Amino acid sequence: MTIEQRRKEIASNAIQTLEAIRTGIVKHGNLDDLRTDLLSEIY
Repeated sequence: MTIEQRRKEIASNAIQTLEAIRTGIVKHGNLDDLRTDLLSEIY
């Protein structure tokens, strides 16, 4: 894989990630946010 191909792959992944955040498919935050979210699913 060339550097240019890798850059295109990274850019594509970034676009997909931002779209998932925008549509609410995934969440973003820190470790405390993750713990809170996981614990809220248990209880």
